[in-house]
Amino acid sequence: MDVDYDYGAVICMAGDDASVSTPKGIHAGSSLQEVLNTYGSDYMLSSYDDLDLYEYKFRDDNQRQCLLRFAVRQGTGNVKYISVRYVN
Repeated sequence: MDVDYDYGAVICMAGDDASVSTPKGIHAGSSLQEVLNTYGSDYMLSSYDDLDLYEYKFRDDNQRQCLLRFAVRQGTGNVKYISVRYVN
């Protein structure tokens, strides 16, 4: 898992290993259909290289705006990595 800091505070975490999962059980290797069945259709979609980026907005326990990203490899339909970060 990669963790990014800003002034000693975590601002982003990303994982591309099946051992790192969301609280709802989605992990690298999960299918896009599993993501959609679990998180629904209220996402923003963009593309980067050979990845489709499915991004879901949510608020953390302190009501800060966050973004949960599932990077899905085009052609396979499987999650390559998951990231979560704060949105300014």
